[in-house]
Amino acid sequence: MMKRILAMGMGLCLGATAVWAGGPGTTNANFLKAGQGVRPISMGETYIALGDGLDTLYWNPAGLNQLSSPTATFMHSFWFQDIGTEYLAYGMPLGPLGALGGGVTFLHTGTIEQTMEDQYGNYAGTNGTASASSVALIGTYGQKLSRLLLVDSPFLKDVLLGASLRVVSETIADKNVFGGGVDVGGIWRQTEEVKPREISAAGGGVSGGDGKYAVRDRGWRAGFVAQNLGTTTDSLMPINFRAGAGYVEQDLFSPFGRGTVTADLLIPIDNDVKISLGAEYAHISENTEFAARLGYKIGPEIKDLDTTAGFTAGVGIAIQAALIRYQVDYAFVPYGELGTTHRASLTLAFLPNENPVRPVEVAPKIVAPLKTEPLPRPRFLPHRPN
Repeated sequence: MMKRILAMGMGLCLGATAVWAGGPGTTNANFLKAGQGVRPISMGETYIALGDGLDTLYWNPAGLNQLSSPTATFMHSFWFQDIGTEYLAYGMPLGPLGALGGGVTFLHTGTIEQTMEDQYGNYAGTNGTASASSVALIGTYGQKLSRLLLVDSPFLKDVLLGASLRVVSETIADKNVFGGGVDVGGIWRQTEEVKPREISAAGGGVSGGDGKYAVRDRGWRAGFVAQNLGTTTDSLMPINFRAGAGYVEQDLFSPFGRGTVTADLLIPIDNDVKISLGAEYAHISENTEFAARLGYKIGPEIKDLDTTAGFTAGVGIAIQAALIRYQVDYAFVPYGELGTTHRASLTLAFLPNENPVRPVEVAPKIVAPLKTEPLPRPRFLPHRPN
């Protein structure tokens, strides 16, 4: 089954790329090629088949339906020079209606020296400075295929679909470009039902559940997505086609361990194919979680750099306090002689109150009305003669 799903996804990617194929420099809004989400980036940018957190807004909209509680995240990317990226997102499950989310990405570059050229195209000095920035807004909806088709099928319950609408704006000096596009994706996953008390409150890939049993990931996964299907006022959006596969193993090395391995294939319309590999091991206890991650990328952006480029690494720590789960993640991404980049994020999951405190019901005091009794009649004693 998984082989058929992967083959179909890769066939769609290759066929669509042949229609839109261009070359480097033929698309706009290329800041969208920089992935968002610390966990996926530290795993080599492999998240198409996984998509089990809020970071799936960027990678695969189908994964949004795996959210088990309202979640918010903020990420900052430390790039080269004065370049930085801010990313803010929020998502929430809607029960039988699916899941809804949205986010904003802001790229800022500081000041840039403007260069001049003569009539022959030769360098002719500078002319002050300019600034550049890019903004992207995204709205996402995800749902199970079984609910879309109104069919109660165990297989269709594990097929997730999603779509996103993205609007972008780029400004460089006095030049502006606007555009928009859509993402469409799907995920197939293997799951198992477990009793809620047998799983950690800190995570473990748990989603859904009916109170008696909860669902968590275990086994194979596959996914595909078409990203940025749209255009700008100047050229096409950076259209990508991605396919991925992964495997999740629960209770690895201990009852609290979870292992994940993933692999993604990226086919852009304006560059060469990229292959990414990733792995994660997480130790999950009742109120805490620690995760270590590794990844490796093989693609055009690193082929001319030294051997350290392509490797990624990161860690994550989560702590649950009261009804909020606090998660901090960090990713380390070297680019050889260009330097090293860093990502850091804070994620808050607002957990449901499973044992709500009900107000104490106080019975109203009933005050009986005063009863008025008639005065006793005077008693007349018989008269006794003297």
